[in-house]
Amino acid sequence: MIRIISIALTAALYGNYADAQAPGCHPAFNGGATYKAGDTVSATSTVVTTTSCTCNAGGCPTAAGQTSGCTSTATTTEKHNYQCVTGPNSAFCSMSGFKPAGQYSSMAWTKESAECSVSDSSAPDSLPS
Repeated sequence: MIRIISIALTAALYGNYADAQAPGCHPAFNGGATYKAGDTVSATSTVVTTTSCTCNAGGCPTAAGQTSGCTSTATTTEKHNYQCVTGPNSAFCSMSGFKPAGQYSSMAWTKESAECSVSDSSAPDSLPS
């Protein structure tokens, strides 16, 4: 009886530990690996943001004679976790053309909306035994 309670407690604690790690990044997508429905990976994507700016102002690229419609662009990278979809499209998860953050990724992978954190210092050194 004591052993069963110990195992149940360990499972409960491990489940809570896994939930607490959600912001952490899963292992990076590997084009040579085989993935199946439910597998999780992380991937980095480039995000280009375009904003309006005042023409001829510092930091606002302006074409000669342009007085309106000026924009500036900024490029950043983001890292997100992805999960291989359930169903027939999971067969595409291992194919490079459907890699996370790729052109056709949404057919094979579900992207988490929040960026994942590469380093997480709150993780314990070991799981309970």
